[in-house]
Amino acid sequence: MPDSQAGDKPTASNTVAEIIAWLDAHAIDHSGVTLKADLLKLIGGGADG
Repeated sequence: MPDSQAGDKPTASNTVAEIIAWLDAHAIDHSGVTLKADLLKLIGGGADG
């Protein structure tokens, strides 16, 4: 089971609504950000670990 510490970080496979819900749940400000790629940048996740 991968990422037991990291939790369920959204990826490009998630919808914008799902990504925003994750950001809200983690108290990450996403004011004015509407593009999926930009929302994912706020999470700080990605393939480069």
